[in-house]
Amino acid sequence: MLGDTSMQTAKHILSTTLILTILVSGLPIFSPEDANRDSKVNIEDVILRIQDFAQTADNPSAFAINLENAVSA
Repeated sequence: MLGDTSMQTAKHILSTTLILTILVSGLPIFSPEDANRDSKVNIEDVILRIQDFAQTADNPSAFAINLENAVSA
């Protein structure tokens, strides 16, 4: 009987820990538009995205990603 109680307690603790881990992993830590990660999206972020865009114009795969980032900023 004592073993069942401790197993249930361990199961509840593990379930709660797993649920919290899944929930926390989905929280946004930063905005993708915030290029310099200063918690503000402003003209400096746009300038940084445009610079990244200009530097990767030679590489087609990076060009597409940076184009998307520049437009979203």
